[in-house]
Amino acid sequence: MKTLLTIVLLACCVLTVDARRKTERECEEELKAIMADALLPLEQASNDIFEPNYSAEWRYGMNHCRIKTFNNEQGAPDHVGFLLEDTRNWDDGNNIYKVKLIDGKPVVINHPAFTVHHLVAGRWDMIVFQDKNGQVHDVLLKCEEHNSYSRKEAENGDMQDMFAGVWANDSDAVTEFGFIHKTKDQWKRVNPGSDYEINGYRKNDDNSMQLKLVFVKERVKGAGTISIDGGTNGYRGHGSQHGPIIWWIEDVQGNLAVELNKPYDEELDAYYSKFRDTQFTLHWIRSPYLDRNDRWTVLSMRPVTRGMLEFFDKTSQQQMLDYLDGCDNPTDIEKLNRSLINTVVSVK
Repeated sequence: MKTLLTIVLLACCVLTVDARRKTERECEEELKAIMADALLPLEQASNDIFEPNYSAEWRYGMNHCRIKTFNNEQGAPDHVGFLLEDTRNWDDGNNIYKVKLIDGKPVVINHPAFTVHHLVAGRWDMIVFQDKNGQVHDVLLKCEEHNSYSRKEAENGDMQDMFAGVWANDSDAVTEFGFIHKTKDQWKRVNPGSDYEINGYRKNDDNSMQLKLVFVKERVKGAGTISIDGGTNGYRGHGSQHGPIIWWIEDVQGNLAVELNKPYDEELDAYYSKFRDTQFTLHWIRSPYLDRNDRWTVLSMRPVTRGMLEFFDKTSQQQMLDYLDGCDNPTDIEKLNRSLINTVVSVK
């Protein structure tokens, strides 16, 4: 009886895991939908989003875009502000846009030379700020273009898109970020693989940015040591003597410099990861997109934001421009991305 119960419980666990993981066909259909949306023209959308107290959430790279309604001298709601930095300082500056509807048209009142547009293309719903020459300076993405996404998941997904693909280190140990269609057998189900998240970032002394990549969150080793307050010496919960594998990744001229959060443990990590060095470099192998294998194909698939681009060095940003310059008959999304990246590269 006890054996039968154990088998039933294990079967339930397997079914639960399978239910959470998308099938290869589902992933392929979603990928095809994303690629189809990327070909759509950008169309003007409703200006209702600029109404004071309008309920919508927008994101800007790894930071959430803060929105505030400002009142006029009579105390009535008058205009909205979009704050594009990790601060609560609402003083006028380069990282805040204050937008007011005048005769139904949005006007950037604190940057008179700028224009603002609400544009959509399939799943992509965005606010675009341009200077008087039409050069794109900032793009905001609506947090709900994926219906099932929360704000945090959408922000995390933005950066995952930028690194999606197959990578290898100098010893030819291979890993994949995101779903890879029809990969070779040895490239499937390798970690960090598709089951990972980008869980924050840090800025180094030289202003370079590192992203925190977390995977294998569920692994458990032994009972652990329980402290007086009921916690363990591991990563949350009883039995978690050893926590998830954590990498700090940094873009270096198109490659990824990886730093393990803690030294490799032969006993605990060997089952989950082939990457044993405390520091190593990952090199690009292939794209996740169907029949598209350029490192920067992602720029043809979706709009990016300045907050996403800040995690890439100038060499990579120039590679992005070179890729977009080489696109025949560029789509609206490719033109949008090129304009924004060119603005970022031009900043000294």
